[in-house]
Amino acid sequence: MKITRDEVLASQKKIYQHMKKKALRLEGESSQELKDYQKDQQRYASRSFNPSDIVSLLQSIEQSKIVYLGDFHTFDQSSKNLDRLIRAVTKEKKKLVLGVELVHIEHQKTLNQFLERNITEQEFLENINYGKSWRFPWIHYKKFFDLAKKEQFHILALNSVGTLPERDQTAAHIISTYVKNNPDSTALILFGELHIMLNKLPSEVEKMIGPKVNQTIIHQNLDDVYWKIQESSPLTKEQTQIVKFNNFEYSLQTSPPWIKYESMIYWYENLLDDPDFDIHEYIMQTGIKSFTSNIQENFVDICYEVLNALNIHSVLPSEVEDFNLYDHNALPLILDKVNNLSQSNIKNFLKYLIMEGESFKIPTSHDYYCSNYSVNRIALLAGIHIHYIHWRKHTKKTEDQLFNKGQTEKFIFLFYQNLVSYLSSKIFNPYMKCDLYVDFKNNPKPNHLVLNILDQLTDTESSLKIILANYNIKKIYSAAKSIGHFIAETIYEDHYRTEGQQFSLLKENILHIDLSEQHFNKLILILFKDESFKKKQKRFF
Repeated sequence: MKITRDEVLASQKKIYQHMKKKALRLEGESSQELKDYQKDQQRYASRSFNPSDIVSLLQSIEQSKIVYLGDFHTFDQSSKNLDRLIRAVTKEKKKLVLGVELVHIEHQKTLNQFLERNITEQEFLENINYGKSWRFPWIHYKKFFDLAKKEQFHILALNSVGTLPERDQTAAHIISTYVKNNPDSTALILFGELHIMLNKLPSEVEKMIGPKVNQTIIHQNLDDVYWKIQESSPLTKEQTQIVKFNNFEYSLQTSPPWIKYESMIYWYENLLDDPDFDIHEYIMQTGIKSFTSNIQENFVDICYEVLNALNIHSVLPSEVEDFNLYDHNALPLILDKVNNLSQSNIKNFLKYLIMEGESFKIPTSHDYYCSNYSVNRIALLAGIHIHYIHWRKHTKKTEDQLFNKGQTEKFIFLFYQNLVSYLSSKIFNPYMKCDLYVDFKNNPKPNHLVLNILDQLTDTESSLKIILANYNIKKIYSAAKSIGHFIAETIYEDHYRTEGQQFSLLKENILHIDLSEQHFNKLILILFKDESFKKKQKRFF
């Protein structure tokens, strides 16, 4: 059954709405001032535009003294595009100054010292209090400072305290003063996307410097623009990446909007709570948001790393490398594959996972869907892949047959899949956190199925069959995921990280293919001989 264009668009919009709603909920209640800025952005984004190209954009930059690029702070794509623009400007041998919101104006002297190589990178970050004053991934911005040292261009600190309009006025004063004093320079300004609307920071600069100085505004990944493009273009057509509102205002459309909201969710749920945020080398320097190139190779590498970390040597390279990994760009193909499955309950379940922004394996295939590439998600899928390889090596039963079984077998299979998945990701990011018993218990909207199962963990007389009898696959998956993550967290913290002697026994248990309740209870008895797990709570930092 071929998926239609309307079905793909409908699925994409549901993903987008889910991600945006979740991201804004994590952000908390917005001030009226911020809401007004957001409304202005939506109003400007809803204007008519035309497809454009890099030649037109570079011509606009060539004719301008000041160029603004909108920054969605949690999303690395914003800074990647700035990197391209900097290289394009410096290639023309133009004198460049870069203005950045991420450094407060009071730290301009420290910034100069860093660019002049008088202080180290760590000293710079500590002196500007980066971990408290900005906190967005340093890896997004580090390259510009390195490039400034190499190409010897100046960087202006533009951040300040005050209301949003006051901050625009302060930044405008610094920009206009520099341009007046350095008429041969091109100022490239990276500032929050809400501030570069025509009536915001650019307007304030024009008041101070006059209308004869050309300014180019470059938005990035505007939501309304994306949907207009999608609704007017065939799915098979190459996506429009540059659109033009007028000769001096463009938007770079290099990503679906739900991806930037996913990056925001990830930041709130993970990086914001990382106690070593600005110096945690693996996350900040080599992973997470800079992990999108050569993704197939990265997936294989992570699988091998997980196998080595878990001391599993029975898996062959041919088995590890037997997979297809797809992302949102292949959503029509994924939906086609889902629609071709034989069971409607599985189809609906997998479509539900897509709408929820989940990553998963399509049953009875070697196909994996990753909603967004990051070390965490790829490691989670690596765990699912390893679990599947082990399952396939030791039984001829397929996942399709599994889903035909009873609720208990469904739960136990999904529980072990999520356990191995989370444990794999935890190996790559020890700062990951998940809800534990106290968190489940204190949740204002508790998951009663999760609590019912957890409350019976040490009761060998209880029956999962009775507890799960009236629940559908969505509820069972949710409970299996929550409990699988909880148990994996316990195994990692209490046994893997501490190199406990019981880990080998636990590993043998979690990779077992027995879907019986008796085998599940065996794992629980190894971990929880008493009810101490009921005191466990997610760490604050």
